Amino acid sequence: MRTASLFVALCILTGSAFSQKIIPSRININAASKEQLASLEGIDFEIADKIIAGRPYTADELVERKILTKPAYDKIKSKVAIVPSKEIQIISSSKARKIAE
Repeated sequence: MRTASLFVALCILTGSAFSQKIIPSRININAASKEQLASLEGIDFEIADKIIAGRPYTADELVERKILTKPAYDKIKSKVAIVPSKEIQIISSSKARKIAE
């Protein structure tokens, strides 16, 4: 039991359990690096900079704010996740509480 608890704590600490199981192989628009964003089809470093500068986003705001065209967003939408930064902060603080316990 202790080994399992240590394994879970390690996964939570590294974030691998949450990010890999919930959103496998998707890039979080609100947390990705410039390089990660530029790896998406149709996104160059200039567009990646615009995305980063305008964070945080909700689901449709990349198109609404004219960062991406609708066809460009449609090409990448299956490869991205849009997790609002507020949720990321809540998840991070709940991970810290679990580790401390």
